[in-house]
Amino acid sequence: MVKSLGKGKIPEPANVLLRREMLFTMMNEDLKPLGVEKTIDDVSPSTVDVIAMDFEDLLTELAQVIGLAEADINTLRQDLDRMKPSERAGFLSEVLKQERSRRAKELAEAEKDAEIEEVEVEKLSEEELEDIRDRLLKMGIEETEVEIMIEQAKQLSKSEIESLLEEIGGAD
Repeated sequence: MVKSLGKGKIPEPANVLLRREMLFTMMNEDLKPLGVEKTIDDVSPSTVDVIAMDFEDLLTELAQVIGLAEADINTLRQDLDRMKPSERAGFLSEVLKQERSRRAKELAEAEKDAEIEEVEVEKLSEEELEDIRDRLLKMGIEETEVEIMIEQAKQLSKSEIESLLEEIGGAD
């Protein structure tokens, strides 16, 4: 049924599905063979989600992450006032993201360093060093070389020394 258009007459809108309803129907048709069914809440109400960043909230958050004093915040605010208003929030958001990334990297490195320090290297006692000295002498190694090897062995762990002795045939 076609109605004529005329001055002052607004036609009735056609009976069509809304964007969200159409996507909901299409998703369920595609997912039905897989045994999955979506609800209308699974479809976003809008095509583009817009997040408005508040300049003051970002500035406060950045100050907390970096640890800025009130004077530093005021200086930063003055510098930001020279920027275009449309660029301020984006700039602060990017700086905040970079600072968080840098802090996370620093924390990961600090944890790694702490783990390395926690690994306690078991050094040899004087009795064990004497035992190694005797074993090396019995192998026919000259006494001056044995003394050099013992000095170097003081810097190594037990496991490292045992593996070295196995390589030169003195593990027995």
